[in-house]
Amino acid sequence: MIPELSAAAIHRASLENRIEPGALAEATGQDGVSLPPLIDRFRSETQAPKPAQNVPWGATAQYSIDTVLVPHLRQAPADALAFATRADHI
Repeated sequence: MIPELSAAAIHRASLENRIEPGALAEATGQDGVSLPPLIDRFRSETQAPKPAQNVPWGATAQYSIDTVLVPHLRQAPADALAFATRADHI
């Protein structure tokens, strides 16, 4: 779906770009969702404008947030059990 050269440029940019969360605060506060300002910032900082047009191709804000959340939810029961069985917690 995304051309191979574009995908390579996006991957490289994802490793090189360092976006400060604080830089997204104002827009996140206005929209209530952090993904649109993150995508806008990522696109603007990517040195390959054409490939950046493919970010995020077909993804919605909710889908992206859910994708990030799931691994944390999988770990949550183990974390809760470890916390509950700590000697200093009992």
